[in-house]
Amino acid sequence: MKKIKFFWIFIIFGLILFFKSHLYALEIVVSNQALEKIVKEIISGHKIYQLQSEKEDFHFYEPTLYQWQKIKTADLVIIVGSEAWAKRVYELRKNKETISLARGETKFLDPHLWFDLERVKILAKELSEYISKKDPSKKELYRTRAFLFLKSIENIQKNYQKLRFCKYKEIYILGHPVFGYLLKNSGIKEITLLKGYHKEGEASIKTVSEMIERLKSRKRKIVFLTDPEFERYKKFFEKEGIKVIKLWSGGTYYIPGSYTELLKYNLKNIELALECN
Repeated sequence: MKKIKFFWIFIIFGLILFFKSHLYALEIVVSNQALEKIVKEIISGHKIYQLQSEKEDFHFYEPTLYQWQKIKTADLVIIVGSEAWAKRVYELRKNKETISLARGETKFLDPHLWFDLERVKILAKELSEYISKKDPSKKELYRTRAFLFLKSIENIQKNYQKLRFCKYKEIYILGHPVFGYLLKNSGIKEITLLKGYHKEGEASIKTVSEMIERLKSRKRKIVFLTDPEFERYKKFFEKEGIKVIKLWSGGTYYIPGSYTELLKYNLKNIELALECN
C-alpha cells in the first residue's frame, strides 16, 4: 500500500514539474531559420516560434496577421534588422524586449547579417543576459552554453580567414551574393549569377557560359547552389562535369545541423572548391 501511495506521489510531483515548466516557458519569436538555430545553441526549455519558413524567401517575406499578433505579444522578439518590415517591429514593441542583429541600424548594402559573426557574438551575449534574468534557475547553464558558442564562433572566424592561403581566390555560386560577411578579410570573392544582394533580375546566358568555362579549367570543378529557384541552371553545369553542391545560406534550404555546425559545413565545402589542401 505504501509503495502504491509513493508511486502516485511521484507521478503527481512529476506532472507538477512538467506543467510548471510549460506554464512559465517564455515565448521567443525569431524572424528566420538562422536566428532560430543561434537561439537553440544557447537556451532550452522555452517556446521558439520561427516566422519565415524554409519555403519562403527572406527578401520578399512578410509576416501574416497572425504572426504580427505573435510579434506583439511575445516575451522576446529577435530579428535580423534588415527585413523590410523591421521598423514596424521596433514601433510595435517600444516597451518590450527586442534583440536585433542590426542594433537599430536601418540601411545595409548586404542584408545577410546572420553571417556577420561580430554581430552574432553581440546578439548571443545579449540573449544570454536576457534569459539569465528571466530564468535565473538555469543561469549557469545559459552562461556556459553562451561561452561555448562564442568560443566556437571565434574559432570559425579564424578558420574562414585562413582561406586566403588557398590555391584559388574565387567561389562560384548559382544565386546571388550571400557570404560577404563570412568571407571578409579572407581575400575570397563570390562570383555569382546575380550581382545584387537582393536577388534582382535574371542571369544572362553570357554569365552562365563564362562561369562554366572558368570552372572547367580547375582540377576540382565545383559550383555552389544556395537557393531552390536557381536549380534550373544545375543541369548546364553537371553536363560539363561540374559538381553542384548545396551551401547553407540561412534558410531557403533545410540542411540539418546547428548554426555553428552549418558554418563549418559551408567552410569545408568552400575549402574543397578552393583546393585548400
